[in-house]
Amino acid sequence: MVGGHSMSWQDIVAWVLIGTASLTGLVVFITNIKKLKEFISDLTKARRGCLAMKLKPYMEMNCSAIELIPEIRKALAEIQQELADTKEVSVKTLGSDLIRNCETYVKQGFMIQGDKDAILNDFITYFCAGGNGVVFTRVENALKLPTEIGGCVHNIDLSVIVEREKEKHFSKRKAI
Repeated sequence: MVGGHSMSWQDIVAWVLIGTASLTGLVVFITNIKKLKEFISDLTKARRGCLAMKLKPYMEMNCSAIELIPEIRKALAEIQQELADTKEVSVKTLGSDLIRNCETYVKQGFMIQGDKDAILNDFITYFCAGGNGVVFTRVENALKLPTEIGGCVHNIDLSVIVEREKEKHFSKRKAI
């Protein structure tokens, strides 16, 4: 509101452009600078008031959102630790399962191709999740076994297979 009149920004722009088009308009513009300053001041106050109303719930003393930030950070840290612990337990469990299964197949003396594929997939998951190399030799020995009773022992280079499978594993994870 300027002097009891409501002006939009388009009115002000038109007023300035038309008003300054002539010398008389320039004089009128200069004499009305005070009204323009009042309008800008009123507009700024209105915007500040609007912003203050939006921020009011967050600025009050009883606002729980700001007070809860330390508790939220603590809860997130606990969740992150639980996830890390769960991952560590899962990796250890998978490693133990791989060792046990590989020993069973080595005692048996053969391993069908489907079981070899399953062992290899579990080993890739174990390896990509940060498992150590203790399982590597056991898996390699199991994968060398023949696929049938009395079959030929296969010479494999598990490190080449692991590298190839690891790349496939990580490219699948990136795609997700």
